Amino acid sequence: MVNILTISGIIAFKRTLDQDSLLVIHNLTGEQKSIILTDQESEFKNILFSTGNLVKINNNKAKIELQITPYTTVILGK
Repeated sequence: MVNILTISGIIAFKRTLDQDSLLVIHNLTGEQKSIILTDQESEFKNILFSTGNLVKINNNKAKIELQITPYTTVILGK
């Protein structure tokens, strides 16, 4: 399950069809949000779509951190 739901102003869910899954994250606030993906979520490393142009993924071996600009939707794939 997606644990980033505990971050205020963030709505996230996983969509699955057959063997394919996507992680959808919405930043509903006027502030940039920094999200660290859990081990379960860390398989989603590729930005497939974003409504903002300044979304970044910082991927190091210890963690994956996602920077989401205000009022932005991001769809991540494996």
